[in-house]
Amino acid sequence: MALVSPRAWFENLNDRERKLVAALAIVFVTLAVVVPALLVVDATSTVDAETARIDDVLSTLAKRRDDIVERQQAREAALRRYDKTPPPLGSFLETMAEGQSLSLREVTDEPEEPRGKYIRKAVRATLPNVELRPVIKMLASVENAGYPLAVTRLDVDHYGRENGYTFRFSVASYQEKSAARKRAPSVPGEWREP
Repeated sequence: MALVSPRAWFENLNDRERKLVAALAIVFVTLAVVVPALLVVDATSTVDAETARIDDVLSTLAKRRDDIVERQQAREAALRRYDKTPPPLGSFLETMAEGQSLSLREVTDEPEEPRGKYIRKAVRATLPNVELRPVIKMLASVENAGYPLAVTRLDVDHYGRENGYTFRFSVASYQEKSAARKRAPSVPGEWREP
């Protein structure tokens, strides 16, 4: 059987077969041109959408740059607090209480607790029959002292006396385990940063 040229093969077809072959050729040519064009348009629109999302993120970051810088500075300041070795809590609280003309009662050290890479030391104390304002000032000065300290518990009782409240609170200090091995000064009044 000899190979027939496509032209001869096409001429041997009847009209109906020629129309079907022509329609099939038009479909194939259309697919060959349209499908790659659609794929290119789809890829371009995907890239455009990604570019638009990236532009939105970048513009949001530009608008919030001040907030981001402020958060980074706050985070760095919080981490710098851990660079300072916390003072002995009992004497530190006594000093803070005396600064507000208060007198602590029942100061009790709690056992040290390892917390990840930190060691937590805590003290419980009581202030009986005192006014509210000096206690709030004292606790605020503890929190704002610049050391890694936190007021972890605060109980307030009011027994009917006009201005007398009884406060029971706990203050905790956090220190890195490696820094906790260093010896703290023994004289509370002469506390200095190492």
